Parts: sequence; structure tokens; C-alpha cells
Amino acid sequence: MKKVLLMSIMATSFMFAEGVVDRENMKVMQDLETAVAVIQKGFFYNNEGTVANGVNDVKALMKNIDAFKIQNEDDLKFDSHKYAKDESESISKMADTLLNQFKGNKKDDATRTYSTILNKCIACHKIIRKW
Repeated sequence: MKKVLLMSIMATSFMFAEGVVDRENMKVMQDLETAVAVIQKGFFYNNEGTVANGVNDVKALMKNIDAFKIQNEDDLKFDSHKYAKDESESISKMADTLLNQFKGNKKDDATRTYSTILNKCIACHKIIRKW
């Protein structure tokens, strides 16, 4: 009986072991989700400070995307790590643009830039996470 119990505990731990390795990556993504939500909240309340806080958080967190270890078994010619890094740099620049548009009272342009940022996030997840 003890052997069966031990085997089931070991099997369960092996199933969840991969999640432990990715905790840092998951934390970065959760923080990015929060930062993007802060930007959106700034739009809803027309609050430049809130938008600026969200933009600053996004830019700071985008630097951590470089730490991701990405494997792409389907197409060895595609450098998914470089793609994620390039997209993170692009999103960081677009976040600056968004803030400048918001400060310049170009709210429609800022919301379009925000939408483009979200689309870039989703496109990266489709490729990297194989959605």
C-alpha cells in the first residue's frame, strides 16, 4: 500500500514539476496583465497618472521577457526567443507612444495604440504558446 501511495505522489509531483520552473515567467506575465489593465483603467477614468503608471510598469516588465526559455519544435529556422525579444522592444516603444498620445489629448490615437499593443501580445502568445 505504501508503494502505491508513494508512486502516486511521485507521479503527481512529476506532472507539476514543469510549473515550478516556469513560476518566474508566469509572474512576469501576470504582472504584465496587471500593468495593461492599469493602462485601461487610466483610459476609463481619463487619468494621465494611472496611464503613466501602467506604461512605466509595462516598460519595466518588458525587460524581463528576455529571460524566457522558449522552445519551438515545429520550425527550427524560426527563432522564437528573438521574436519575443523584438516584440517586447516594440511594445515598450509603443507604450511610450501611447503615453505621449494620451498626454497630447489624442485619446482616439492612444486607444488604437493600446489595441495594437494587445494584438502584439496575443500574436506572440499564439506563436510562442501555440494557442
